[in-house]
Order: sequence, then C-alpha cells, then structure tokens
Amino acid sequence: MLQGHSFLRHVERCAALLLVIDLAAGAQGRPGARAAAQLRTLLAELAAYDASLPSRPLLVVGTKLDLPGAARALAGLRRSAAAAALPPPLGLSSVTGAGVEDVRAALLRLAQSVQQA
Repeated sequence: MLQGHSFLRHVERCAALLLVIDLAAGAQGRPGARAAAQLRTLLAELAAYDASLPSRPLLVVGTKLDLPGAARALAGLRRSAAAAALPPPLGLSSVTGAGVEDVRAALLRLAQSVQQA
C-alpha cells in the first residue's frame, strides 16, 4: 500500500492533479477535518514534498455532496480555493449523480489542456 511521501514520488510524474476533498468530513459532528482544512493540508503536503507540485494544473473536487452540510462545506472550499488562486472546486455525489457530468467535462478539459501544452 502506498502512503504518505512514498506515494508523492509517483505524483511527480503527473502533468495535472485531481484533489479530492470529503465535503462531509467535519460537518454536522462527523469526524475528520473540514473541507477547507483538507485542501490546505493537501497543498501544504504537496509543496513540502516538491514546491512545483501545487502550481501544476489541477482540479479540486468535493465529494459526498448529497450529505447534510456538504453544500455549505463546498461554499467554504470555494472561498479557500479562491484565496489560494485555484480554480473553483466542483462538487459531486456518487449516490445521486449530481455533478458527475460537470466533473467529467472538467477532467476532459484539464487533460486536453495538458496534452496541448
């Protein structure tokens, strides 16, 4: 199993990144860090490993949009992303299918932009 920094050496080869955030964590008394804190942690860990990683093309996606408190968490995540000069995060629910097409289309655009570069 890949963990921590041993996993990040595989990320070095990626031309673009997809950061997946659990919108339900920390909301409504659920365990875990809130969405904005997860994003800050991911970006800090990427930068600590290799300062160029957070500046690569990326997409931020919040999951579990169907759960209570997730829409509010997505709004906070969008504010954090804007403060970090990142593209607006997308939300999705694998249970209801909400946002799946938007994420698929954004991933396709991201892949195409990286191929053209």
